[in-house]
Amino acid sequence: MRTPGGHRRYSMDDLIQAGYKYEDRKESNHILHNKLTILYSRVSSYKQKKKGDLERQQQYLEQYCEKEQITNYTHITDTASGLNTKRSGLRKLFKLIKSGKVARVIITFKDRLTRFGFEYILQYCAIFNVSIVTLKKSLGKTVQQELVDDMMSLIACFSGKLYGLRSRQSRAKKKSGVKS
Repeated sequence: MRTPGGHRRYSMDDLIQAGYKYEDRKESNHILHNKLTILYSRVSSYKQKKKGDLERQQQYLEQYCEKEQITNYTHITDTASGLNTKRSGLRKLFKLIKSGKVARVIITFKDRLTRFGFEYILQYCAIFNVSIVTLKKSLGKTVQQELVDDMMSLIACFSGKLYGLRSRQSRAKKKSGVKS
C-alpha cells in the first residue's frame, strides 16, 4: 500500500511472509522508539507566521503522529525562505541527524524543507539511516507550473539580495557623508 505522500506501507503479515522475524521487529521498534521523530515546519515570512500558517502545519504534523501512534517527536520550525541555507532550524536538523538521534523527519510538503536540492537532503539523511516522510504532494501543479514557481522563487531571492546590497551601500554612503 502507498501513502498519499508516496511512501510504501507493509502489514506485519506481509513482512513475516517475506522472512522478517519477530525479534527483528522488537529490535527495530526499540531503535525507532529511542530515536526522535522531527516535525519540521517552515513559512517564508512573519506575515504567514502571524496568519497562523506555521501553527497549522505543526498541528497537521501532530495529528499525523497521533494517528500513527508516534510519541517521541519534537518540532523544529523556521521562518525564512526555502532558498535560505542559513536557516537556524535547518542547521539544527542537520546537527541532530548527524548525531544519530533522529529516526525520521516528517514534513507537510517537500518545499517546506527546501525549495531546491531536496534530493541532496534525502541522500544526506540516508547516510544516517533517517527517512523523510512527506505527507502531501503538490496541489495538482503541472511540471510547467512548478518550474514557473521555481523561477519566480529564484528571481525573488536574488532580487532581495540585490536590493539588500544596494540598501547597505546606500546606508554606508549616508553614514560617511558621500552624496549619490
